[in-house]
Amino acid sequence: MDVPATIEFLLQSQARTEALVQEIAEKHVRTEALVEKLGERVEEIGVKHSQNETLVKQLILLMSQLADRQAKQYRELTAVQKKTEVKVQELSDEVRSLVAAIRNMISRNGRKRG
Repeated sequence: MDVPATIEFLLQSQARTEALVQEIAEKHVRTEALVEKLGERVEEIGVKHSQNETLVKQLILLMSQLADRQAKQYRELTAVQKKTEVKVQELSDEVRSLVAAIRNMISRNGRKRG
């Protein structure tokens, strides 16, 4: 058995193993840093999601209030429009009566002169 060659082989193997362990340790440190950054990012996204959820709820509430106001205004407008239609019909009836009365007067005056 060649003792010096075996010792050399063992030393080289140990050196390679130590280099691999060092490389793994460095990668582990980088991985931990990446995981920490990822955790921070996930937390930021969670906060933004919560803020967006709050904004969506506020938007839904505001849209509901707007829809209620529009429905109320539509009902009020409909009521006013009905009143206006009644008034216009009454005015139209009065104008017809007035026109009929004027025609009647003109007709009587025409007969008296004739």
